[in-house]
Amino acid sequence: MLTPVKGMKMQILLGVHETIVKINSTSMKIDYIQNFVYQHFKNVISNKRELYIPASQQNSHYRIFLLKWIYSLYVKRTKKESIALREILLKRQHKAIKILLSKEIMYKIIWKIVNQKSIALSVEPQNQKIMLMLKNYFQTLLHVNNTMQASLYISTQEEKELLKTLLY
Repeated sequence: MLTPVKGMKMQILLGVHETIVKINSTSMKIDYIQNFVYQHFKNVISNKRELYIPASQQNSHYRIFLLKWIYSLYVKRTKKESIALREILLKRQHKAIKILLSKEIMYKIIWKIVNQKSIALSVEPQNQKIMLMLKNYFQTLLHVNNTMQASLYISTQEEKELLKTLLY
């Protein structure tokens, strides 16, 4: 794990097998990057504060976009522009990318009332574990389709009260 340099808002380390990016901020752009990573890379590994995209030849145009985005954030945060660093990052597009965040990864549960008996749920970024936790929490029928949208069917007054508590 990288140790933050006092006053440093962002670091990029070029390891032998991976590019490590440490973002020491709570900026909304981190949420956008997190959503982008989950949308375009199928094999992302994440824990509380880390997004790890394994080395791959797939989705190279998304990898290039992500590396350019990271570079532009780096320039904006550090006020140090380096065309050499940008070119090096782009040449490393097939290596693993590890993004270390200063805050825990946040998930949004998005809900929409479909009718009196059902509510459509989705999680951003997509996370099957959270969808399963919702299912277990309410102990109701939860239908998940390919878009990770879900319908939660509420059958008892107790479940309605639990849902109100969760959403408010």
